[in-house]
Amino acid sequence: MNILWPDIHKNLTRNIAKAFYHLGHSLILPSDQYVPTNLPPKQFSQWVWNTSWTQNKADIEFQHKNVKVLNKQEILDLKPEIVFITSFETQFEILNEIWPYLKDNSKLALL
Repeated sequence: MNILWPDIHKNLTRNIAKAFYHLGHSLILPSDQYVPTNLPPKQFSQWVWNTSWTQNKADIEFQHKNVKVLNKQEILDLKPEIVFITSFETQFEILNEIWPYLKDNSKLALL
């Protein structure tokens, strides 16, 4: 199973990747080529989505073969079975840019 997980905290994401590995699932991280366009309202100015992942960095950091780093189009083409909203701030990008294209084939999950 492919699970989209926008990284909001390295240790949390590392442990989720490990858990998914043991369950036989793939963790999908948005890559550094994915530029979020739906930022939270200005009163919530802190952006927490890690936008610096490359596949090489993920291979070194997570040391599991179940982590895929994809740009937006690759995520939409893959159609992850589960799409996580990992924080208040990330919901705007997920709900406006990802979910409309995946809602017929995926499940939405909130952290």
